[in-house]
Amino acid sequence: NYFKAMATFTRYDANKSNSLDRREFQNMMSALDSSRNDFDAIDVLFRDEVDTARIGEVHFPRFLHWIFCTGPAPGLSLPDIVGAGGAGGPLSPTSPGGEEGDDDDGPHTSVGERVTLRFSFEPKFRLQMGGIMRMLDKLNAPVRVKCSVNPRARGVKSVVAMLGHGIKIWDWDSMMAHHEYPFRSAQATTDWVEELAAVHIPILLKVARL
Repeated sequence: NYFKAMATFTRYDANKSNSLDRREFQNMMSALDSSRNDFDAIDVLFRDEVDTARIGEVHFPRFLHWIFCTGPAPGLSLPDIVGAGGAGGPLSPTSPGGEEGDDDDGPHTSVGERVTLRFSFEPKFRLQMGGIMRMLDKLNAPVRVKCSVNPRARGVKSVVAMLGHGIKIWDWDSMMAHHEYPFRSAQATTDWVEELAAVHIPILLKVARL
């Protein structure tokens, strides 16, 4: 998921430059899988697949794009560390804000100057979902919202940025044990939406433009 990717990136950014250079990327890859100690192969991966701008370093949006949109090279993937392919397969295409219904099969990307977020939630969360959409609108957040009502869900099951294979911003099943439920109260929901709009949506927009 998004936050696992961010934690991994931050952990191996040894000089706190907000980027991973070639050596830091080598250290990350070899640490995540001790059987991968061929630094020459990792260098080729970094040069050809990750640092496509050829600037000698990769910033977080490019790192996210590599994991969730391009996909790490076979044998050097990071699914257990960052939750690559986090949405569990293809998601629905982009759609106008507030559309409700089941997910459609097919590839998707967020396009233009907005990121599409898919919220999956239980039926009785509809009222709170309307409040979230109004908050996003009031904050002028550049997002489209796709709503999926899941009768089997408890609260909000997932929030997925529809980029590449899908970037999980929230997932009840995989994150509840390690994170506070972001929609546990009105204030917690407001705080989550404000942080999403101020911090994470700008990053996701950069991913969408790559």
